[in-house]
Amino acid sequence: MAEAGEIFIADYPYSAATDTELSLEVNDKIVVVSKEGDWIYGYKEQGGKRIEGWAAASYGHFRQASPYAALDDRSKNNQRALAFQSLLDSERGFLKTVQDLKEALIDVVSVRDDGFKRNFMNEPSVAVSFTILLDMIKACDNFATLLESCRDEHSVALAFIQFSPSMQLFAQYATENIKLLNAVKTNSKGLKKILPKEFQLETYLVAPTQHYPKYKAFMQEYVWLSPNSLAAKARDELESAMDKVIAQSDYIDLKLKEETEALRLLALQSAFTGHPAIFTPTRRILCEFEIERVRVKANNELDTKAFQAHLFNDCFIYSSYTVTGKLKLQQMASLRQARVERSSIGGTPTGFALYLNDDDTAAEHFRVQDPKEYEEFMVQVALQMEANRANRTEVRTATIARRGTMLGGTLLPGVQLSALGQRAAETYRFLIGEMQFAEAVATLNLVMVEPLLNAAKGAVLRANDGSSGLSMENSTTKYQAALVTEALKEADVLLCLRSVEGLTVSCKEFVGALEKACKSSNWSENVLIGEVFQSVSAQTLFHQFKSYISGQQALLRVLRTAPFAQFYKDCEQILSSSPGTLEEKLDQPRQRIKLFGTFLGNLLRLTTDNHADHAVLQQSIAAAAAREAKGMAGGETDGIAPVWQADGLSDCCTQCHKAFTFWNRKHHCRKCGALVCSDHLKSREILPHISLTVKQKVCDNCVKGFTMAPAVLTSTIVAPNSPVPASSSAAASTPTPAASTSTATTPTP
Repeated sequence: MAEAGEIFIADYPYSAATDTELSLEVNDKIVVVSKEGDWIYGYKEQGGKRIEGWAAASYGHFRQASPYAALDDRSKNNQRALAFQSLLDSERGFLKTVQDLKEALIDVVSVRDDGFKRNFMNEPSVAVSFTILLDMIKACDNFATLLESCRDEHSVALAFIQFSPSMQLFAQYATENIKLLNAVKTNSKGLKKILPKEFQLETYLVAPTQHYPKYKAFMQEYVWLSPNSLAAKARDELESAMDKVIAQSDYIDLKLKEETEALRLLALQSAFTGHPAIFTPTRRILCEFEIERVRVKANNELDTKAFQAHLFNDCFIYSSYTVTGKLKLQQMASLRQARVERSSIGGTPTGFALYLNDDDTAAEHFRVQDPKEYEEFMVQVALQMEANRANRTEVRTATIARRGTMLGGTLLPGVQLSALGQRAAETYRFLIGEMQFAEAVATLNLVMVEPLLNAAKGAVLRANDGSSGLSMENSTTKYQAALVTEALKEADVLLCLRSVEGLTVSCKEFVGALEKACKSSNWSENVLIGEVFQSVSAQTLFHQFKSYISGQQALLRVLRTAPFAQFYKDCEQILSSSPGTLEEKLDQPRQRIKLFGTFLGNLLRLTTDNHADHAVLQQSIAAAAAREAKGMAGGETDGIAPVWQADGLSDCCTQCHKAFTFWNRKHHCRKCGALVCSDHLKSREILPHISLTVKQKVCDNCVKGFTMAPAVLTSTIVAPNSPVPASSSAAASTPTPAASTSTATTPTP
């Protein structure tokens, strides 16, 4: 049931597929009448008429009615001031917690170069989580500084609007948190030797997942406590900020729920013999219980046999136990075709009949021992059968898929380039390019990245067709499927994939901020762009770019291996409507970030010295140059010891794919940790994390700047000369480390 006064706010547009659904536009307000699973039923006012229908809850978020309506303005202002101070104290406290974690663990482990570090950091969740935490510290520090400078409702709203994209870092961290805690438990003895005494590591590691709900709680309370005399414009700004924070917080909740459900399904799948496909990305366990199959013999005696039953949102299965204690799948019944009805066979009041088809005589009869479990099962199965037959499950999946590629309308309607001044025209061209890039990233996330992240959990690798929400099956053997999952556990690959998720949101918010700045100046020459590039949301966008670029080569290397060949071709086919090869599409973020400095430089040349934007643009250009010199080129990590790729994870050189033998021995690059042959390890450099005076072995890719240090290499290279998916042309701007055969610089004696 819906709560009294509950409102559903649409975050994405949607065109109704049936007469029973509601079409949505961004920010549509739906009065919620009832809820059913992942769907809500309600109505909205449109053209003076009330329109009712269903809407997928995944397409927006809920806003509750204020519980403070009876308070006067003075009481509201007093309580609101206390709430704001409480949030500021909480943010500073959280920032200190994660900074203490960085100093006690991340900084200490980073400079080590021993067996413990290699074992610990070879856990993908550890390397990914540490990188995300470092970005989170920067984002939260900037946010806390913004909060301290807030003086009115407008500045509070602006602070949260800028910070909301940074909450993607919490979502990325949350998805790795359970695996991170398991890795810490596995390496507890080694960690005790390097951590301060009485340092409760688990408490620090769960701090981000406990902190993010406070943003949603504060914004709701702050808006509820807004005085009645507050201007309409200020109230709208606060509600807009609240909606963004709630949407991000709900997204983190969803990712945590999905991760927990995935781990639960994978644990269940491992309990079966024969490796049935129990885990799928959209499947959820609703209930599990013991049942008895009941058959009537010729002499009217009952023949019973015990089974373990599981009800999911899309199917019902029952299984028997083997002598080894494993489960053996007996039947998997789709809730779209099958039906379940109450049955009294054998005189039991807790019986049900399972019909696999329309033949009413072909039914299996069962009974449940526990009456409470029986009633829960009958209610749940009735709801799920109705939802599956009404196509609401598939529609919800399709809406989630389609929403990723929608920016919400025509690009800059009503703006004529020919009528703009030079500064506005330069901004217009950049903004159009950024909108197109945001669309490309969202499509890439939908078609390729989401399937890869699901495959990393154990799902079948499929390329999503973004236009229909359907999937293209990848015919891989179980052995290849295992190789896929193992390859995707590489930390750099995971971080790269997670950053595409973050880029999808950050680009959308950055585009919105740019467009708002242009509209507020009415597309005049007075438009202030420098502040947008200096904002917290822009910093988050740059962090996502850096994470993607650091793992781009690792992702390409994995996609070139044999188990991904069909998936690669499927993705190319789906994305063939836009120009360029898939490799060129994967290089778009690296190419796009270069245009930021070019755009700022061009804009500065068109800006007079006395313009309000001049000084801020200079600061933005300096920051862009620093990122190019450090963050985008590996300079930030030159003093950090790399994690060596484990010897057993590759049987060939990662650069030329020449097989390792007794004569062609394995070597590790001291800068990135990659396994290479001696032909590609002839250069020498000073590496501060090893020695300030003695030059160390460095591979060809590091010499050419193709890798980011420290690389975290843990993927499996399955065989030399692995087939590379054909592409129409090589991406000139994308280096190919696997194909490098050039002779390195002669080492200095």
